Amino acid sequence: MLPLIALGQKNQNAQLANEFLKNGSYTEASELYSDLYNTYRSTNYYQGLIECYFSMNQIDEAEKLVKKHAKKDNNASILVDYAHVYILKEEDKKAKKKFNELFKLLESNPQYTISAANKLTKYNYLEEAVKAYEIALKDPSKSSYRFKLARIYGQLNNLEMMYENYLEVVKSNKAYLKNVKNMLSRTISKDSENANNMLLKSILLNKVQQSNNQNIAELLIWLFVQEKNFDAALDQEKAMDQKWNLNQKNVFKLADICRKNKAFEVALECYKYIINVGTDSKYFLDAQLSLLTVNKELLESDPKSSKEKWKQLEIDYTKSLNNLGRTSYTILLLRDLAAIQAFRLHDIEKASTTIKEALNISSASPEDLAECKLIFADILLLQNEIWDAILTYSQVEKAYKHDVLGHEAKFRRAKISYFQGDFNWAKLNWMFSKIYIQINCK
Repeated sequence: MLPLIALGQKNQNAQLANEFLKNGSYTEASELYSDLYNTYRSTNYYQGLIECYFSMNQIDEAEKLVKKHAKKDNNASILVDYAHVYILKEEDKKAKKKFNELFKLLESNPQYTISAANKLTKYNYLEEAVKAYEIALKDPSKSSYRFKLARIYGQLNNLEMMYENYLEVVKSNKAYLKNVKNMLSRTISKDSENANNMLLKSILLNKVQQSNNQNIAELLIWLFVQEKNFDAALDQEKAMDQKWNLNQKNVFKLADICRKNKAFEVALECYKYIINVGTDSKYFLDAQLSLLTVNKELLESDPKSSKEKWKQLEIDYTKSLNNLGRTSYTILLLRDLAAIQAFRLHDIEKASTTIKEALNISSASPEDLAECKLIFADILLLQNEIWDAILTYSQVEKAYKHDVLGHEAKFRRAKISYFQGDFNWAKLNWMFSKIYIQINCK
């Protein structure tokens, strides 16, 4: 029973000491850690106690403790503590001697690198931490250490070496790509002329040419995208696609990014590149559909788009539908074509025929059919079939009560009520539907 009681007291004291240390109550913490260390000689209690001594500027006590613990375990971390004591006592020669002992130890025992470098960093001996990692990096299998080394160079404000090491770790291990992007994004901006952007770009371009490494090329494209230099990004994507047979996957992704950033011309070039590859590309059909959609978005973004351009787009849509067929895969092309005919070319009869074609595709998904129903109801309104339009909106609203589609239908129906004079109902439903759509479409 007594050993159990003693164990419980030990755990309680250790927990209390940790709390005191965490809260900055160093005197109380040091008293508890001192008792625990003298009883158990544990490295954990040593670490807590020496942190208290350093925090209270009790350097002589810290020196005594280091010497005592070194007899039990003279490892790399202890050598850093030794050096720190001598630095604080302004005995630089002794400190340098301990640092040299540390580096010699790391040469033959690289397994101590992390613990030594962490403690060196904690005491702000950043140059020494760099040297510790550089010793370990003589072994190519330790390339992951470059990630930590890069962060230290960042603390030293040596951006060139920080970039070099981040890129080197990515070059050998793609798993670090996301983390490296996150770290790099903190140092660059959207301005391609920013000094950090130019430095990173220069290093990336050199490494792409020297290493022929796919991960580095991907980082260069990522940088171009951050700068919204989509033309340069596409040039690199095409080069990568051809060099490493990537099957146009990344080019298709870039097109989506361009669309979101309203870089429609570059998006079109992405899709044209894929279409030129031909049916061997798994994105061949998607690229054809997306090409039409982007051409529509391009005209929509220009308030001065002429009727002739919309007429030409109608011809392009019709030609593609004739080639691809009117199927569940192309139903949304029919929806868009009907919208163009109704609201851009004002050919209501033709628009009605087109949207009815879409609604007759029984193999289409319920969601796609509901999208088409919304356009159908809009066209009914243009034909002054108000009650049929309300009924159609209500069908979509009822089927998708808790979905964006349902709230869009309610929103459109509310506008009819507003113009019919039912202002209170319209205002309430218009407001809630608009808020829901905005939130769920982000």
